[in-house]
Amino acid sequence: MPRRKAKKRKLNNEKVNNPSVDFNEPQPTEHPPRLERFLFHDSDIEFVSLLSAENPGSHSHVFDVFKFYDVAEHEQDLGDKVKQDTIIAHLDPFFAECRAYGYIEQKRGNGNVAVPCHGFMTIPATEEDYFRRKFDVTDWDRPPEEYDLPVSERQSFRAIVKDLIKDKASFRTKDLNRMVKDLRALRKMPVFVRDIREDNYRGGKLLDFSVAWTPPHVMLDTRIRDVEQIAEDILEELILFDEMVVQSNVSNPKWLRAAAHPDFIRDTARTGNITELSKLRPRLQRD
Repeated sequence: MPRRKAKKRKLNNEKVNNPSVDFNEPQPTEHPPRLERFLFHDSDIEFVSLLSAENPGSHSHVFDVFKFYDVAEHEQDLGDKVKQDTIIAHLDPFFAECRAYGYIEQKRGNGNVAVPCHGFMTIPATEEDYFRRKFDVTDWDRPPEEYDLPVSERQSFRAIVKDLIKDKASFRTKDLNRMVKDLRALRKMPVFVRDIREDNYRGGKLLDFSVAWTPPHVMLDTRIRDVEQIAEDILEELILFDEMVVQSNVSNPKWLRAAAHPDFIRDTARTGNITELSKLRPRLQRD
């Protein structure tokens, strides 16, 4: 199944005297690991800028505010095989990123293999009008029927809080060795990032896990999907990494690469052993 770009907005923040958050929306308890709440979820927060390549921001935290997930995106392919709740828990970009960072936290990798994450929080629907007026953002994919409800009864926005990486470069030559090691560490957990592209790195650190797969996962279930297709999907990120480095024009004098020899990948894929596939180690040096 092709990767879907995550649906979210990145907002910068600073503290003010205007409480604007709640945290009543839980993560699915039956699909661990869970990401902890942002420590300062009950602080007074104001969102002051919309981050982009042209506006990298100047404060300390970034709030990735997610659009609302429509289970119909995947239900057509999986609905007759998997419960709807499971589809949502595994493929909603917000839950996917929570699970990925939950694994990373368990393995003590937070801040090491990716941009540091400080937890999740929810933002009340009353802020939607503020986002419209302040940032001209309206495309949240909120179910249309919710607009017939009082604002207080609408779904809250969901956000994940991370460090702001002020480095404007995606990565440099000096970052490549660490980036390959980080990808190796993530796959060993295993967390399959899948979304390997230049825009998903800043200062050599991964930024986004909203399309990541973390076992147990419906897309890794051999009872649901073909073994060879699963193998192809989770090995693709290694190839994408190598292609990204080449296309970036960043100097790679040691020929660092992620993908192992193609014949080895094909032989391993035929086994259908997801555990073994997750242990495929990126190459750190040319033979």
